[in-house]
Amino acid sequence: MAVNKLGRTAEKHWQTYRPTAYAELGTAAEKEEFFAKLGMEASEEIRTLAEQILSRQTSEKFMDRVAARTQAMAQAREIVMHDRIFLPAEPGMENAELPDHGRL
Repeated sequence: MAVNKLGRTAEKHWQTYRPTAYAELGTAAEKEEFFAKLGMEASEEIRTLAEQILSRQTSEKFMDRVAARTQAMAQAREIVMHDRIFLPAEPGMENAELPDHGRL
């Protein structure tokens, strides 16, 4: 099972801010499986939550619907990232920094 972008983001976060929990996940294969599953679940939660948010949208204008969909996806992503991906840091790791890898 491949790890999607959300799963990789979670893995990097855990490596940096939750190293003990990350180590306790087990072997490299077990970690790969865990983050693949987490990424898939998070993606599905974002879609489901965005649809729930969109169900309240009432405009029939095309551009209003496009804007509402974009906003709903952003809002859903923010919620899921907070709840599932960026879990609280372990004690003493609050000020750790993610590796730069030369990207902006």
